[in-house]
Amino acid sequence: MGIVAGIVVFSCVWWLVFFMFASRGIEIDDNPMVGTPKGAPKNFSFKKRFWKITKITLLIYVVLDLLLRYDCLVWILD
Repeated sequence: MGIVAGIVVFSCVWWLVFFMFASRGIEIDDNPMVGTPKGAPKNFSFKKRFWKITKITLLIYVVLDLLLRYDCLVWILD
């Protein structure tokens, strides 16, 4: 897999993982302040979530790259 193909695959996998795990572990505030939506999260840190999703994606990408590099998934590409 070349550099451009690797970047494209990584970004596609990142978005898939993001949409699968973005809403997990979010706690809803029981008593929101006036003017705050009822579904607003209590403590939300996009930075933590971003790095967690990137780590999961990196693990999936490395496994996928190794499977492709050592011809374990050749039957899929035919």
